[in-house]
Amino acid sequence: MALMEVALREGDYDKVLRLGAEVTALDPSNVLAHKRMSAALYAKKDYPKALKSLRQAHKLEAEPEAKRQLKSYIDALVSLVEREAEPAAPKPPKPEPRPEGPSPVEMQKLYEAGVDLYAQGRLSEAANMFQRILDMDPANNSARRALQRVQSEILQGGSR
Repeated sequence: MALMEVALREGDYDKVLRLGAEVTALDPSNVLAHKRMSAALYAKKDYPKALKSLRQAHKLEAEPEAKRQLKSYIDALVSLVEREAEPAAPKPPKPEPRPEGPSPVEMQKLYEAGVDLYAQGRLSEAANMFQRILDMDPANNSARRALQRVQSEILQGGSR
């Protein structure tokens, strides 16, 4: 039994199980051996066997308080085994992610607003609008050409 305790502390769960089998072969009513084997099986994530061993320890336990504690362990382990047995619920499909920034329709509206500002002679406001479009979409060639045209006109001192 002492070797089982040492093996359990060292995490040598196969040794715990081998020694536990030897002990229970000699003394099938050894509650502590069943508890230690259950702990080793649990650590190895063999929950059904750990549950079986824990139930055997509970059946053999004479002390009421220890028996009650074993029952709570059994209940927790039963819940774990049942959860693992349930098929995973299918995940709901993720909604299509909306692309970052404005849509093409919104970009077109911004461009048209910039053109309207240009037509009204509000060159600096038009330049700001086209720059705003380029900040959101650096590859927008229409906004780039419009900005260059407006900036060129501003530099030439053109105001309409």
